[in-house]
Amino acid sequence: MITSNNVLLGRIEENLDPSFIPNTEDFFRFRVDKTPIEKFNNLASQLCQEIKKKLDDNNRKYKMAQKKYFKFEKNLLKRAGQQEQENHAQEEFKEILKTKAQLKEDMQRQWKLARL
Repeated sequence: MITSNNVLLGRIEENLDPSFIPNTEDFFRFRVDKTPIEKFNNLASQLCQEIKKKLDDNNRKYKMAQKKYFKFEKNLLKRAGQQEQENHAQEEFKEILKTKAQLKEDMQRQWKLARL
């Protein structure tokens, strides 16, 4: 077993929150008014709260990104629907022009036949 008092200080690089390790060492070395189990429970609850905060932040970021993505998709669908409506209107206009042209040709044929 290692007898150094600074064992926890060497593990700072392994943890994401570097302030957690010195606080842990300070808590175990200098606060002697609690039993080791109480100390461990206190530290575990603090660590749990920090993890919950990080999870909540991550969930919040994920939900915000998801909302942005849904808005983006909704706008894409609206644009696609507008383009389809424009294409449909153009097709209808072309059909109307074709029918008018055919009617005009038919009228001209009938007029020519009537003149004979």
